[in-house]
Amino acid sequence: IVVEFSLPGGVVLIHLANALLLLGVLVYVAVSASAIGTPEPAERAGRASLSKLTAIAAGATYILALSGALVVETKSSAGCDGWPLCGGGFQLPASQMDVIDMVHRTVAGVVVVLIGIAMGIVLRRSRGDVGIRRSAIVVNIVLLLQIAAGALVVVLRLPAGVQALHIALASLLWAMVVTVAVLARGREHAVVADQVQAQRAAPRSRTAEVAST
Repeated sequence: IVVEFSLPGGVVLIHLANALLLLGVLVYVAVSASAIGTPEPAERAGRASLSKLTAIAAGATYILALSGALVVETKSSAGCDGWPLCGGGFQLPASQMDVIDMVHRTVAGVVVVLIGIAMGIVLRRSRGDVGIRRSAIVVNIVLLLQIAAGALVVVLRLPAGVQALHIALASLLWAMVVTVAVLARGREHAVVADQVQAQRAAPRSRTAEVAST
């Protein structure tokens, strides 16, 4: 419909938002079904808090991808001719296009820090979980590539085809952060299951001790 009727940019942005949501759902289903790298109970300690942190990181990544799409749709990437700021990299925005571009860069900066912290915590707390550690490492690699691509698009005035790579990396980053979030959520459920099982087993063990005496 978007292509056939040449719908305005706002509708195109909604189209991308739906596409990213669909990608996230597919990643969720695939990772949940595969149950990669489920750790032993001893390796699950302290894992519950990762679920909320990685979910926040995934949501922030989604917002970042949409803000980048807005920059492309409004052609605001041609506004600032410097990086990380405008005018050689050290001036504040002067036009509406500059403002849109700088808002995206500000969002990107905050999200990059958030993702970096989240993946660092994931790596530190998941030493025995190969699946989630590998996913977190891939997130960090894609994040670095995305930062480099964003800077090169601005500094070198790269063509639209290369700008599309920047958007593709954003989609990949979103998918990988969702992967980590799903894995962390699965580990949290495993922690809860272990606790419930332990609580159910405790009365039985006491009963057995009383019976033996």
